[in-house]
Amino acid sequence: MPAAAVPNEQVQSLTSALIVVHARITDRRAVTADLAVALPDTAGDGAVPVLAVLALYLAELRRTSADPDPAALRSALARAFPGMRGYPYSPVHDPRVGVLVDVALHPASDGGWAGVQLAVTEQNTEAGRHPWSRITRRHGIRAVLRHTEAELDAAEQHQHALASTDRPAARRAERVAQLRAAVAAALHQAEQDVPPGTPPPPAIGTGARLAARTESGPPQVLTGAVTRPVMLREGEDGPVARLLLAPDTPPVVGEVTASVLVCTLRGDAARQAAAALTPGSHVLVVGTVTHRPYTAEDRIPRIAVTLDVQHIGQALV
Repeated sequence: MPAAAVPNEQVQSLTSALIVVHARITDRRAVTADLAVALPDTAGDGAVPVLAVLALYLAELRRTSADPDPAALRSALARAFPGMRGYPYSPVHDPRVGVLVDVALHPASDGGWAGVQLAVTEQNTEAGRHPWSRITRRHGIRAVLRHTEAELDAAEQHQHALASTDRPAARRAERVAQLRAAVAAALHQAEQDVPPGTPPPPAIGTGARLAARTESGPPQVLTGAVTRPVMLREGEDGPVARLLLAPDTPPVVGEVTASVLVCTLRGDAARQAAAALTPGSHVLVVGTVTHRPYTAEDRIPRIAVTLDVQHIGQALV
């Protein structure tokens, strides 16, 4: 995430204890989006409410057979936390951040559940207290749901213990119990869908993976079908064409199998491709994988993985 100084007016407008949620979401085109938001930890519940929202969001993706989407995740968090706002700073250097929930989400696998990797960092934010911090990592849908259920169970027991002297605590315990039951049901479904021996997704480390993804690899040879009309525009150095290719053998880019590739052509090849290729055309392409950062209309920064085409031709068979 980009590091920036926190403006004084925003320091005053936010509470002293913050929960920061950073999500890196990769789609089937290997386009990576970064979502970073902050919310006040007014109730002192730490990461538990965020984990519950994340677990129910993953269960909804399973129910609807949808892939992770940054705008949908942000909407789910905003509904649960009305005080949420964007967080374009570095949480490591922000003394107000008591909890950092870092999650990586990938398209659903054969089991129907999105790939998920979770790291929760907790630290003391009170001035004058002995500093401490701890980090909890969970990889795979079963591990993440199991951890969330355990955290909700502990929170429920804590509220029950407070109920003897704090009447509202009994109602809070009831609400937590409802969340725990919903997460337990999702965990039961995940245990049925994902065999116990199924390895979780690799622990990629989002910062290291971003650095690794910025270098282009060797040229690749791919065949596939054009899925949409070729888009042609005039660039500063001549014509530029863009087409979407559904590869016959989808390449693995980073941790994602790219079922659709964005291909870029320049010069005379761009004009010829726009004139000759239509949806359904079967082509052979030679090109290198490149990475392009951009920000879409939803203001969520993304990194698009594209194939910079060096040669292209129509397959004869």
